[in-house]
Amino acid sequence: MTIGTSGNVGLSLGVITDRNGREVSYSVNYFKVNTLALSTVDTALKLTTAPNGAAWTQTLLDNLVVKFTDSAITSGDRASLYELYVDVVTTARPTVTVSAPTGTISDTTFPSVTWTYADTDGDPQSAYEIKVFDSATYGSGTFSPDTSTPTVETGVVTSSNDGQTLTPTQTPSQTPTETATPTQTPSNTPTETPTETPTLTPPNQRPQLIQQ
Repeated sequence: MTIGTSGNVGLSLGVITDRNGREVSYSVNYFKVNTLALSTVDTALKLTTAPNGAAWTQTLLDNLVVKFTDSAITSGDRASLYELYVDVVTTARPTVTVSAPTGTISDTTFPSVTWTYADTDGDPQSAYEIKVFDSATYGSGTFSPDTSTPTVETGVVTSSNDGQTLTPTQTPSQTPTETATPTQTPSNTPTETPTETPTLTPPNQRPQLIQQ
């Protein structure tokens, strides 16, 4: 692109969230001041989540837009944009294998939870989250590790650790019941719910494992 002497250009990435309502969410602007010569510009707009704060999905990528603005007020001094492209870089989902606890847990609601994290792209674990649910909650037809109320939860912990012993200080407002089914979410968040044999169900960037 070329930019005139009196202006600057702004570039931002956006996603259309409602085509009928014409709603678009944009990232912060990248600004570039005048460069009279033809130049290649890398905006450095590297977004790990969509501009609306949601995790990237194919639908959001299909509705990706770029906004280009020019502050020049003289027509002869306008910027010229010759080519524009957006790189979409994807990575493989990491996986998590829970090593403890195993079997039926009936003697504590604060188990020690350990796991093994693996990522084929070599990206390290950055955070984890552990949730424990009682058996009634876990066994309900509406159970969801994201929306159901846990008896114990750590919140998102920024750490590469592969285990943690839960404590009563991590108990939410309600009192935990005797039998619990832990759900644990390391790094790109695995979710683990032991009550018998562990099974792994990793979601998009944040692997979830559900152990029962």
